Amino acid sequence: MPHKVLMPIGDATEVMDTLYPFFRLPEDGFEVVVAGPEARLYHGVMHEIPPNDSIPWDITREQPAYHIRATVAFRDVKPEEYVGLFLSGGRAPEYIRYDPHLMAITKHFFDAGKPVCSVCHGVEIAAAAGCMPGRTMTTVAKCALDITSFGGKYVNAPVHIDGNLVSGRTWHDNTPMLREFVRMLKAYVVD
Repeated sequence: MPHKVLMPIGDATEVMDTLYPFFRLPEDGFEVVVAGPEARLYHGVMHEIPPNDSIPWDITREQPAYHIRATVAFRDVKPEEYVGLFLSGGRAPEYIRYDPHLMAITKHFFDAGKPVCSVCHGVEIAAAAGCMPGRTMTTVAKCALDITSFGGKYVNAPVHIDGNLVSGRTWHDNTPMLREFVRMLKAYVVD
């Protein structure tokens, strides 16, 4: 049986934040289990700043993208069965952070010292669960307040490691971020 990594999502999960680890982690023998407010199909979105200067955007544009199925509802997750947690970005964290089951799940991973990886808006889940005090991490710059307002320190770096926490700014940092998360997961399951 492969070791399981939990990935909470909801509607408007960012597909590059979500699908890259979904397919990457099994390459090293980890099963990714996608959880949501309910076990169902969720709408993914693509976030980008259009590269054409004739279309001015000062924040990411959102458009529909692939769908992603959650196979378990937050209320049915048994966090002790998982070796790691991946907090994906997009707009989903803005509303799933209000789910008390997800908050308890998130605290479990931080309190138990299990590997946690957070990218982009995923920080909103960790912040809402009260896991920021004394932590240093990176995220997309527009979410820096989700770290500093909750007792943590923000750094602008492609990847940052703080104990059991690996963080990245956006999906552009997927490769180095997942490299560190996989290294951390492998060390955890050997210990």
